[in-house]
Amino acid sequence: DTWHGTCVLTGSADVTYTGNGNYAPLQVGESGCAGCCSLTIEDHAKLRCLQPGTAVPAYSVNGLETFGSASITVKGNGYLKAEGRDSTSGYAGCGIMSQGNISIEDKGTIEATGYNVGLRTSGKVSVNGGKIIATGIGSNGIYAGGGIEITNGAYVKAEGYWPALYGDGDVVIKNS
Repeated sequence: DTWHGTCVLTGSADVTYTGNGNYAPLQVGESGCAGCCSLTIEDHAKLRCLQPGTAVPAYSVNGLETFGSASITVKGNGYLKAEGRDSTSGYAGCGIMSQGNISIEDKGTIEATGYNVGLRTSGKVSVNGGKIIATGIGSNGIYAGGGIEITNGAYVKAEGYWPALYGDGDVVIKNS
């Protein structure tokens, strides 16, 4: 499925996408979109983007992808889980592959597992009182091209292969 524009899951929303092909089960945004697309999960809503366990040939298949500068925000006890798919060619999928910023606030939670990077973004990862559990089986648990900020009692667990937590830019950890 592909979502464009401002997408908000709220209240008792409980959505699961399971991949059955060679593409991410959910894609948000579009190339060339400058700030026009976003995904927000809040108020106890849940979103799962899952992949079956079998490997695919030739290329990576991610759990959740964003395009352009589409941002992801998880807050207010919102929950996001994304799993990438393995590959028989060495181009394994990421749990979350994003070009925009990712924010976790106010008890929001992201769990991301990839056979490549668990959570990868060209933007910034900000965790303000929320939680991230990210596992990269063949690479980083978290890779953030715009840096990482972990504050106000946030919990971050990054497991991966060389290094588990990578911020290309400032990495700030305060009271967490």
